[in-house]
Amino acid sequence: MENNKKLNVETFVNRCLELVSRGEINLEGDFATENAEEYFYNSLVFCLLDAVFSMGAHYKSAKNVVINYANRFDLNEEIYHLKEEQPTDYHKIEDFIKNYERFQDNKCKNEPSFAKCILKNTQRTSSTGYSILKAEACYKIAQKLQEYKINTISEFREIMREKDIFVRIKSEICSVTGQSSGIMFNYLCMLAGDDYTVKPDRWIKRFLNDEKIFEESDNDNISDDYILELFISSCEILKKTYSQITPRYLDYQIWKYKKSVK
Repeated sequence: MENNKKLNVETFVNRCLELVSRGEINLEGDFATENAEEYFYNSLVFCLLDAVFSMGAHYKSAKNVVINYANRFDLNEEIYHLKEEQPTDYHKIEDFIKNYERFQDNKCKNEPSFAKCILKNTQRTSSTGYSILKAEACYKIAQKLQEYKINTISEFREIMREKDIFVRIKSEICSVTGQSSGIMFNYLCMLAGDDYTVKPDRWIKRFLNDEKIFEESDNDNISDDYILELFISSCEILKKTYSQITPRYLDYQIWKYKKSVK
């Protein structure tokens, strides 16, 4: 597969340029303008809720979870910020933990009230096998963040620069039920502001497969890390024409395109 890496990048870049020429994707767009309500949250809590609840679900349901949480705790004016601004980090991970523990002790229609009556979403981390409520997964992840004294987007970004610590945090978060693939963690990083991470979900993988970016014999061996390398290497080439392109923005354009054509 390593021998095919250069060919994979060339194939991917050429396909992206074909889509640009047909007006299917836009690599000159303003990421902040297009994505203010998906990518520029004011709180790491909103990033966490979005990342966990978007896994294996329609994205609208994840956004609704964020809105439901914000409505309950009067945070509607604090959800988003513009790219050129810094997140307020007004609502912290420790606040989320307190809210979860406060409401989880009560019952609402015979179910834990936080998932049922606060988030209004009782999705589980998996529809098959052992799973837990996504709300509980958020709580467990929040606890792990707290162990490293991470409460805010700013603190999470600082930890991103500490490679050894960051690797440990990723390992611990991915140990939470339903998070072993690492896709949720990568998306959490994107939502927290990492422009050099992608979310290789089913839409991205479907695009790569349908467009025959890889040799057929390699398809079963393509890792998420390899996909990230593909995006990073492709962006290095695309930057010659589209100077502002980042892996995160390219991921968004491919994701949006593939969802529209299905």
